[in-house]
Amino acid sequence: MNNYSNLVTAPDWSWYLPDKTNVIPPDTIICTKNGEVVSRYGDDVWKLSQVGSVNFYFENWGGISFEDADNKELYLLLKEQIKSILFALRSERYLNYYNRVNKLNTSYIALKALGRIAYSCGIDLSAAPTSLEFQNALKISLFQLASDPTIKTSGHLSVNTAKEFLQSTLSDINLLSVRHPDYCLTIVSPEFLSEVIPVLNTIADEHKNDTDRTLLIPPRIYLEIISRLKNLCEDVESNKEAIIELSKNPYYARKSSSSRIDKEKAEKLLCESGLDKIFQKYCSYAPTQFHRNIWAMRKYLLLGIALYTGMRSQEVSFLDCNSLEKINVSGFGEINLINGATRKLQKARVPVGDTWATDLNGAKIFKTIVFLTRLIFETRYEDKEWNSDEVPLLLSTPNADGVGNSIHFPDYKVLNYKGLAREARKEGCLFDIKVTEEDIQSLHKFDAARDWSNDVKLGETWPLKWHQFRRALAVYASRSGIVSLPQMKTQLKHMSTVMTALYAENSIFAENIIADENGNVSQQKMGMVLDYRANESLSKTRTFNKALESTNRLSGPAGTKIQRLKDTKTIPHIFKSENELHNLVKQGVITAKETVLGICVKDGICSAHGIDEITPCGPKCPNHIGGIEGTQKLENYIESLESSVKKYPDGNKYAKELTYEIEQRKIELEEAYKNGA
Repeated sequence: MNNYSNLVTAPDWSWYLPDKTNVIPPDTIICTKNGEVVSRYGDDVWKLSQVGSVNFYFENWGGISFEDADNKELYLLLKEQIKSILFALRSERYLNYYNRVNKLNTSYIALKALGRIAYSCGIDLSAAPTSLEFQNALKISLFQLASDPTIKTSGHLSVNTAKEFLQSTLSDINLLSVRHPDYCLTIVSPEFLSEVIPVLNTIADEHKNDTDRTLLIPPRIYLEIISRLKNLCEDVESNKEAIIELSKNPYYARKSSSSRIDKEKAEKLLCESGLDKIFQKYCSYAPTQFHRNIWAMRKYLLLGIALYTGMRSQEVSFLDCNSLEKINVSGFGEINLINGATRKLQKARVPVGDTWATDLNGAKIFKTIVFLTRLIFETRYEDKEWNSDEVPLLLSTPNADGVGNSIHFPDYKVLNYKGLAREARKEGCLFDIKVTEEDIQSLHKFDAARDWSNDVKLGETWPLKWHQFRRALAVYASRSGIVSLPQMKTQLKHMSTVMTALYAENSIFAENIIADENGNVSQQKMGMVLDYRANESLSKTRTFNKALESTNRLSGPAGTKIQRLKDTKTIPHIFKSENELHNLVKQGVITAKETVLGICVKDGICSAHGIDEITPCGPKCPNHIGGIEGTQKLENYIESLESSVKKYPDGNKYAKELTYEIEQRKIELEEAYKNGA
């Protein structure tokens, strides 16, 4: 007889389920070993490790102690509900838990997660089926788990078992509630399961090769980073003359001498200029390493671009020192735009030009980076003449190791954009921000289903990464209620609002750091979100203009109509003025957005669009404009599908759909060739 036989199974389990009259006696035996009682129901620890399982801890089930709980009555009630449901699952022979202790471990983890969500919503589990807030929080938390295979929940349950947890624990609880409705709690409906499971499968497949997870920067740390970057900008700005003067000093023009005299002289020069205090404040202070300190401050500020724009690090690597532009947008006034390029929107090998909005603080950061970049240029590239259109923002030194010449900037070495956040953390103290109890509490409130202790530790430095700024921007801007998902989609350069929605998941549970409790927004914070809104309408205007100005023949139902106007030279005069065109966009008369295969002029979300790789765009869609770039987009799309289909085994249903799509698109491509596209 194996150890699992020591798990006592109640002969009539329903008697033990809690309701108004029946309470499980605290002295009910949970497990025995060699005839000795190891644990009873009323214990705060069920010592199942004695019988081949793991111990179940209930005292601090919610990630915080009972003493720290704000609502102690609810905390205790949820604890009892978790224990009783777990006891019922263990005791029901029909579910075959008797010989499947590992599944019981999964249920223990799952029930604690469900309890944390209920606690954050202020309800007990009996109210879960009718609580829209609970159902939405659970759904979103599951989507987050499925989209990130490196997340681990309490007890080291990998995210790959998120679907199993959903299909096992919740399904089994539902089964018990159907068989014994008078005794067992219902937590979710069968409709909930049927809705969520297919989406989970799709998301998990989309992200199965992901290796990096994206944490949400807690609001306190996020605001602290903003404050520190702003102070750094002001300190550099107010000390420009001293920085320029010292950069030309013979002690700093090249690598400093290691002699004692040079070090003393260098420290004296720094003290006289007042820069010693700035370097001590922001950098790993080294008097003789002036340029290293300059580089450190520049790396900090480069992360500021991610904070204020949400740009990917690769997109920042495409920027030159003249990428910032201030323009006047009708209805919004002057806004700051960063003109760059991205590969993401069209799955293209060659980056396609695009714009990102930023506010005054973001513009100041960009200008400060350019100032420091020019300083490096003039001391390291003495044989070249400064041209802001040609010098990369991520300029490195000519002899730098670990970096290479970019295809966009063949004459210069550029920084390795993939390691910028890591390098910035190494350089000094600007991002050395310790995690506090307040930060952990805000993360629990944001996503109660996740055990954050696997990712962040109290008292340790926040593990900052570049992509966290994109996530934080999406969450906090969405939480403000001022920026819409389509506007954030434009800013983050997502192919679909579905992806933007995933980035902004659970934003309703995040702290509103832009608007106060009355919904009022300060003028300073309003600048950022207004610029994002302006960028969306400007992006639509410029996208529509691409069709009007394209020298290639347009295709697709909507494209053919525009091409006919171009052929007959009857394009309305109002379309020829960008300001007039922008007014039409703002009024909702016209709209345009980039797609994998061209431009879509449909207003709102496309009902035919899913979240898989197959696009409904094409000659059969009345809103499609194709041919803007000849056949390039169609060729790229076919190539990406051919690459994807190789990932699936022969006979796979989705692989068959991809193969059919490839065949149809190749026919479309042949037709385009025949028509001289």
